[in-house]
Amino acid sequence: MYGSTDPIIEFQSGNSIRNRVTEIYPNFIEAGISHLEPSVERAFREAESVWIARNFNAAGVMYRRAIERALKHLHPELNGTLAVRIHKLGGTAEVPATLVQLLDRVRYLGNDAAHDEDVTEEDARAGREFMITYLRYAYELPAQIEAAIARRKGHST
Repeated sequence: MYGSTDPIIEFQSGNSIRNRVTEIYPNFIEAGISHLEPSVERAFREAESVWIARNFNAAGVMYRRAIERALKHLHPELNGTLAVRIHKLGGTAEVPATLVQLLDRVRYLGNDAAHDEDVTEEDARAGREFMITYLRYAYELPAQIEAAIARRKGHST
């Protein structure tokens, strides 16, 4: 859906019997999300890099971190734990209940990954897709709407 997640691995051969990995492609899966705040983008890119490497626990933690950063950026007025901040969003018209549930799923994924539960590929994939959905809704769509309004104003007489 968002590009291949099967990494292509290049090896560098030396005179020794051992080979070492020098590069893994793609080094970032381009999910096509624009207008991300820089700290959110860094967390999301890191999540994507460990997703590619099939480190699903690390991906779960980093997708959760991307949510933490996005909520701090978009809703600095919210305080408390991540769970509390997510649930406070549920009481606003700005974020539909479905997206609040998605955010909560990613929060649980990160908690499981950080503690005792191993994250499966299926769970990590779902968390990734939920994260992409939220980031598109929260960052990309408002920018697209703003651009459409600006174009419309430019065409009105």
